Order: sequence, then C-alpha cells, then structure tokens
Amino acid sequence: DKLTQKPAVLTLLLDFMLDLLLLPYGVTWPPPPAPPAQPGQEAPPAPVPPPGLSERAVKRALGDQPPPAERLERLKVGIVRFLALGQLPSAIVAPHLLVAMADTRFTVANLADMELRRLCNLDWEESALISKLCSLYLGTPVDKNATPAVQAATREVRRQPVGTRIRLKLLPYLSRSKTAATMFPQSVQVMFDSFYGTNTNPKLKLLALQFVIQIIQHSTEARLAPLGPMLLSVLHGVLTEEKSDMRLRGTAYTAIGRLGQKLPSAITRDLSVVRVLFDALEQEDAETAQFVQDTMQLLGPSLCKLDPAQMVVMEALLGSCLERPSARARHVAVQYAAVVFPESHAISRLQLLLATADTQEEVSAEALKQLKLDEKDIQEGSKVRDFPDFAEMITCITRKASERESKQQTTTVG
Repeated sequence: DKLTQKPAVLTLLLDFMLDLLLLPYGVTWPPPPAPPAQPGQEAPPAPVPPPGLSERAVKRALGDQPPPAERLERLKVGIVRFLALGQLPSAIVAPHLLVAMADTRFTVANLADMELRRLCNLDWEESALISKLCSLYLGTPVDKNATPAVQAATREVRRQPVGTRIRLKLLPYLSRSKTAATMFPQSVQVMFDSFYGTNTNPKLKLLALQFVIQIIQHSTEARLAPLGPMLLSVLHGVLTEEKSDMRLRGTAYTAIGRLGQKLPSAITRDLSVVRVLFDALEQEDAETAQFVQDTMQLLGPSLCKLDPAQMVVMEALLGSCLERPSARARHVAVQYAAVVFPESHAISRLQLLLATADTQEEVSAEALKQLKLDEKDIQEGSKVRDFPDFAEMITCITRKASERESKQQTTTVG
C-alpha cells in the first residue's frame, strides 16, 4: 500500500525489476573489446545492449559487480514471488511475468507461468497494459530524421527490441486482444517486425499471421482501407518466401480471404491475386490447397461488384481456369462464374453450360446446380428468372464455337 502511495518510487522499482528480469545470464558491460581493425578495414560497430535493455539499463542492472548466474537466478525468482503477492494491480505486474516466463532457467520460467495463471481481474483490453507490451516488443523507436548529435545523445537510453523467446510469449496475448489489434501504428509495427525484423523465426511468423487476422477482423473498413495494399503485399511476400512451411502458407491464404471479405477493394484493385490463388489450387499439396479453396470461397461474394474492365479480365480468367487439368480449379471456377456475375450475364452462363459436360462428376454437378436447370428448381422457383438476352447468348455461343474450331477443340457427335 505504501508503494502505491508513491507512484514515482513504484515506477522506478518496477523498471529496475524488469531490467533484472531481462538481464541475460553471464552478460558483462561493456562487452570485451573487439580486435582493432586492420588498415583498410572498417572500424568494428559500437556494442549493442542485450535485447530489451538500453546501455543505461544494463549498467544499472549489473551494478559495480555483475552477479553470478546462480545469484541472478535467485534474484529473478524473488522478483517473481514479490510481484505475485497481490499487492500490485495485475496489469502492472503482467509484463514482468511474461518476460520471466521466457527465462532460460526453468525455476524462473515455471514459477512465472504459474503465477500469471493465478492473476485475477487481468484485463487484456487495458490500453496501458497493451501499450507496455508493444513497447517491450518493439523497443525504442529510432528517429531516422534526427541529426547525428541527437541520435548519439539518445543512444544511452534507447532500448532494444526484446528477443525471440520473449516475443513468443508476448504475441499470443497481443493476438487475443482487440485493443492490440486496433492500436495503430503499434499493431502494424509489431506485424512488420515479426516478419522482417532480426528477432524472428517461423513460429513467430505464424503467430504474426494470426495477429494479422485479428487486425483485419477488428478494424473498421475505413481504418483498414489505407492498410489493405500493404497487408496484401506482406501476405504475398510470405507465400513467396516460405515455400516449405505449409502451416505458414495455409494461414497466409486464410488471411488473404479474410482481408478480401472485409475489404473487397484490396482484391478487386488487382485481380492478379485471384490468378495466383487459382495457380495455388494446382501447385499446393492437398491440405494447403483446401486452405486455398476455403479462401476463394470467402473471396467470391466480394468480387460481385466489378467494373466493366474488371469483368472482362475475370471472364477471361475463368474461361482459362475451366480448361485447366485440375478438377479442384475447375470446380472453383464454376462457383465463381455463378457468384461473381449476375444471372443475366451471357458469357458466364455459357461457361456454366459448357462445364456441365466436364469429365469430373463433381464439376458437372456443380455447374448444373448453379444453372438451376433441374426440374425441381424450376418448379420451386419463387421469383422470375433473369435469363441472358437471347441475341447476346447466340453471339457468345458462335464466338466460342469459332474459338474452339480454330484450336481444334471440337467433338463430333454421331
């Protein structure tokens, strides 16, 4: 109680305890000097503090005599036990316990994990808590426009981002929080640093993709609109770079589907994304291809408001996809022909008619279902059907017949 009555002292104490929890075992500062540069070589870079710490913080935590590893471990255990006494608000001690959960010593990590589970009334939507976690995750931002003198003056207090071990503890809790997903620009910075920063790995990237899905889900369309192209670029980058990790690829496809569902303009602005997804249906393994198919089913309704130029592109794309060897690709193309275009659209209806003769029963059955030509559909239809214009339909059929004759894609019956 006395500590809470002196907020300045409490803040200093909490900061010092956090620095001790962040302190690696066996670290010294300054580190041993690097060998002098040879003539013609660049000078060695300035030493960098341990992750999560600044030069001033590591000096303060080490003191005059760096503690041995066993003593530092006992100090960390004592800090965790003190914070778990229940004398301080849960939101204040939660960041310390999350850092301690990532400690390399089991006694510290296990105790912190147990005490965090015991915390009651912990609200992961509290903005001060989420802001603190983001600050730990990202470190002190560097002002690239500052003069060298200003950068040198602030170097001593500039904190490094925490390491991958701690990030793997922080990001799952950030992903559960609506406040974290909608806290801009920190949420975007966390996402970028998880994909392109130095302290990352495939597991952290997978968590970051789940965080991206939360950003998409909880952001308003107005807030998401300026981020759409950037998010799509990041997700496309994951698919380009991560060729072997199927979990990463599957989650990236799901995120693309959620983005297109929430913000259709992100997809309709560049329909090449749809072509990439059709390619993926053929190229991915069966499990990942199912993610792609689910993504495309999410995107379908978002593509029903194309402008005339985009409709021409989509017509050509679906026409080529209906001739692909992959039955899965043809099946999705049939669904798109029915969903993207209105019932009165002649070219898509012709594409569906042609698909009723597909060699795969599931494709032909889907085409027949979308055309609603079954006797049951006709009898139970409660609204007037909006069929394509007859003359336009005949023109499309004639043009398609000419194309097939020129490519020798004809079948003689009888």
